[in-house]
Amino acid sequence: MGAASRRKGSDAERELRRKLVELLGEELAGQVSQDRSGGCDIVGVGRFAIEVKRRERPEIESWWAQACSQAENRGQWPALAWRQSRRPWQVLVPLQTILGGDADPRAAPRAALDLEGFALLIREVEEAVR
Repeated sequence: MGAASRRKGSDAERELRRKLVELLGEELAGQVSQDRSGGCDIVGVGRFAIEVKRRERPEIESWWAQACSQAENRGQWPALAWRQSRRPWQVLVPLQTILGGDADPRAAPRAALDLEGFALLIREVEEAVR
């Protein structure tokens, strides 16, 4: 991977972290970070391990497999966030996180949410476990 591609990925992660902090509140700012061990891109957002992609040609299936594997290693739920140029963020999550259940996220149906919907899901899930 070239330097420009790595920089684009890092910029995307920072952009998404900033937007999640805006949507979920300042108290989240200290918790949202990158997993430096080579795992998921963003951790500390509810029960989700988030893989972030910023490409013009989405590769959803391979990205989803990567997100599921990295989330499984952390004992968290996978989320795949991606954005194309001049397009809004989209977030893919296993439908079981919304409906409940223990299905394997790799095989389970998925739900695509906009960033505001993902923030709402995080708040609702966190509220339910309190």
